[in-house]
Amino acid sequence: MVRPDAPIRVLHVDDQPALGELVKTHLERYEGGGDVDVEVISVTTACEARDRLDGSRIDCVVSDYEMPETDGLKLLEAVRCQYPDLPFILFTGKGSEEVARDAFRVGATDYMQKETGTDQYAVLANRVHNAVAQYRAETASERYGAAIEALENAVYVLDGERRFTSVDELFVETTGYDRETILGTHVGEIDADGTMVDHLELLTDSAESDTVQFDAEIRDGDGERRHYCYHLTTHQFAGESPRSVVGTLSDRTDHDGRRADRRYYDGLTDLVIDTSTTLMGAETDEVDTKLRWTLQSVAEYVGAGRATIYSTESAPALGGDGGDDASVTLADVEKSHEWRRSGVAPGDETAADCPGAEWWLDQFRRFENVRIERLSAMPPAADSLRERYERQGVSSVVAVPLVGDWSLRGVLEFASHDTERSWSDREVRLLRTLGDLVGHTLERRRRDREMARYETLVETVPDGVFLLDEAGRMTQVNEAFAASLGAEVDDVLGDPFLDLVDEGLVASGIAEEYVEGVDAMLSGDREKNVFEVEIDAPDTDGRRTYEAHTRLLPHDDSFRGIAGIARDVTDELDQRARLRRQNERLDEFASVVSHDLRNPLNVAQGFLEMARETGDDSYLSRVEEALGRIDHLADDVLSLARRGQTIGETSQIDLGRSVTRAWETVESHDATVEVADGLETVVADGTRFSEALQNLFRNAVEHGGHDVAVTVGPLAADRGFYVADDGPGIPPDRRTTVFDHGHTTSNAGTGFGLAIVRDIVEAHGWEITVVASETGGARFEIRFGRSDADRQTAELE
Repeated sequence: MVRPDAPIRVLHVDDQPALGELVKTHLERYEGGGDVDVEVISVTTACEARDRLDGSRIDCVVSDYEMPETDGLKLLEAVRCQYPDLPFILFTGKGSEEVARDAFRVGATDYMQKETGTDQYAVLANRVHNAVAQYRAETASERYGAAIEALENAVYVLDGERRFTSVDELFVETTGYDRETILGTHVGEIDADGTMVDHLELLTDSAESDTVQFDAEIRDGDGERRHYCYHLTTHQFAGESPRSVVGTLSDRTDHDGRRADRRYYDGLTDLVIDTSTTLMGAETDEVDTKLRWTLQSVAEYVGAGRATIYSTESAPALGGDGGDDASVTLADVEKSHEWRRSGVAPGDETAADCPGAEWWLDQFRRFENVRIERLSAMPPAADSLRERYERQGVSSVVAVPLVGDWSLRGVLEFASHDTERSWSDREVRLLRTLGDLVGHTLERRRRDREMARYETLVETVPDGVFLLDEAGRMTQVNEAFAASLGAEVDDVLGDPFLDLVDEGLVASGIAEEYVEGVDAMLSGDREKNVFEVEIDAPDTDGRRTYEAHTRLLPHDDSFRGIAGIARDVTDELDQRARLRRQNERLDEFASVVSHDLRNPLNVAQGFLEMARETGDDSYLSRVEEALGRIDHLADDVLSLARRGQTIGETSQIDLGRSVTRAWETVESHDATVEVADGLETVVADGTRFSEALQNLFRNAVEHGGHDVAVTVGPLAADRGFYVADDGPGIPPDRRTTVFDHGHTTSNAGTGFGLAIVRDIVEAHGWEITVVASETGGARFEIRFGRSDADRQTAELE
């Protein structure tokens, strides 16, 4: 019998070798099957498929529909003739409802129509795992059911060559043969007079009956001839050929009582088999309902007054090696499902309610069954548990561990209130089989819930999450990661990550960083790799910077791929840059202000002292001038410190009107301003733009004199405007420093006016330069730039 966790061997039939290779790759790489691996054998013809089926063990067939020499339905018919129950999935690219109906009519296990994208292969792999898991469970149940069908005593199974392949304990006790000795032995070697061999030949050749009963003698383990009654039944186990023989040997005493037992155990076996089908087919949200049905059905059949499932889902899933699961404590064992007859007291809500349950739980930690037929026989350590059973009217108990993934997932307990009730070994074995099914169901639901929580987490986190296989292909991404690329999830699955470099979405340096990071993690030099990557995807907010954290996927001896998270740090980096500039500006303010404030302050103090000493009030006018300079200096410093290179809400500004209004706020004396024709409108922060004009005008008056002439006009070659004066101008060697904080050549100026102008211009994304005017004065040119023009147009629209 194939173990439930044995590798799944899939026979894939498709006349396209490339598609066969693709299916093989995805099925063998699928990670949703737990610890069960998949091995895919790819063939291109139905003839090759039949040869493979005859020559090796196959757990599932996946076949295309349209093939040159035949079609998938004809192959399915051929397979069903020899292997009636073998899972067969029709996986076709040109299917229809009619094809699907025909497939299920002939006996297909499942039907899938090929689609685009790689998600379909995960669905196919999941269906293969489910189909094989159910097939193996049914096969195991079928074997067990066949072994006890119509059998009254010692049980054995003969293979097609009539050699013993299975015997039970009673057979060993009855015949005196060791199990190791009898297994593999031909039946003729213990047949005393050839009667068994003759009846086996008749049974094999008979077309009318598959059952025979007779009396015969065999040689027991001591060489003595012993007389038994034999019952032989031929049986076709799933996936095996030729037919096996299931048999019993017994004496004829108490025959009628044994027949009654037979009917009881037949019914209980059928119920367990039905339960396995019900539970294995239950969806996650159906498990609770199916478990309650199971408890009621089995409890009523075996005559139990109460059936309870205690779950340990809150316990850490550390598991064990099949011998001990000490991680589970009494506090972890809580009642999750229960059925009880009317008038029967409920079970405890948690095992922690009863200290004596420690003895009870200790048996299950070792994955052992508990059978209590007389409460008085319970050990002293379980006295409080015995007393609780007595108060609840319980007379006997059978409880079995629920094991999933080699971890204790709970306990299944049947409590009888019948004082005459006893539990046979066969009942306990069948209830343990039922417990294995329940444990598997609870473990499957736990994994499904974990996967759902994981998927919810991945899809709700704002960061991009991605998985890359060993070839660097994106096998799983969340919506946030796909959105950073300006794409949908399905559009990027299966694409190599480094193709993003070729497409210009990601900077080229990322390829070297990725390879170096993988090598470093594989060599053990680092546990994870952290690097920055710039992505400039269409239909997004432009170039963004992401900080990627990657780790290796679990692997043995070979690289299996990486998992990564990409966090958008663009705003964070911008904020860091702003803080750095602000700190630099504050440092600069500290040095400039400490110097520039000291001069007018000294002047004010000096003239104030002279006024006191001489009584000449004319000195107070000089004090007033110095205090005015301090006031202007303070205003400019506050303007730079509070707003710096920031702007507020923008709107469409008429340059001509803004020039006129700004000039009116400046103390211009006899100076004049001329506004040339051709000035356009601009999108700007009106308040800050007016502040920049005021500072340019004030600079012209302070350095050009009270009668300076100022001209404002459009640039000839670029989008923008200029502010020119006929003053002394700015020497070429000082034009790069005039915008520095505190730079001034005038006693009246603060040295911050042009620095404020530069910050406002750059905050708008513009550019400012200074050249000589036509009259030799200073000419400040402000260019909007092409990108700014496009931005302004977009904002206006």
